[in-house]
Amino acid sequence: MAVIGTVADRLYEARTRKAVSEIKKKCPRLPVVMHKVCVPKGENRAEALVRAVVLRDIDAAVIELEELYDMEQRLSQLAENVCAALIFKAGNPGNVLITRKHAAKFGHAVVECDSADAMRQLEKIYDGIICRAAEHDAAAEINRLESGLCDALFLSTDRVKILRCDRMRGISYRYYSGSENDTRRGKAVWVVVTRKDNSGLLSVLSRLSDRKTVEVLAKSR
Repeated sequence: MAVIGTVADRLYEARTRKAVSEIKKKCPRLPVVMHKVCVPKGENRAEALVRAVVLRDIDAAVIELEELYDMEQRLSQLAENVCAALIFKAGNPGNVLITRKHAAKFGHAVVECDSADAMRQLEKIYDGIICRAAEHDAAAEINRLESGLCDALFLSTDRVKILRCDRMRGISYRYYSGSENDTRRGKAVWVVVTRKDNSGLLSVLSRLSDRKTVEVLAKSR
């Protein structure tokens, strides 16, 4: 049996459910169950999941590969114990600008972004805007937008689509394409991480990876 962890977050729960469904479809002989992991204060969701894997509280977890790459830089002692056992088909690596329909002219707007890269990209496109970090998932961020707590959002297209927030009434979407380089950096690539010494689970999951995505990631980052 493989215990796959998730956290109390709509994005992670949605992606984990989808991952579990795919694993069961491709490998019906492997029993898979989900287990909720608590996120300690001061730790982000991906870190909490990886730490639970390292401590053997769970067998595996589903996170975005970009997050694992980031942990390899910041928390090498933690990340060095795990690896991406299963790599799913890459999603859309672009971003989407989300505004209210019929909103005032976009200028000097307060925009909430879900990554530092998104902030830098948007600041190159628009002058005079104020970018700040988004602290919630896409669905909650859209609620903030509708409530007037910000003027616009600039979020990962992949995350917005996972949460099915890409066709909401009264909301406008303007898509900006990503690149293969974004995919190589792990954006919109979701993976199942497990301990490097969990050879049994590794041997099963590694055969299920999306070949095309693996080939893209194999190119130098």
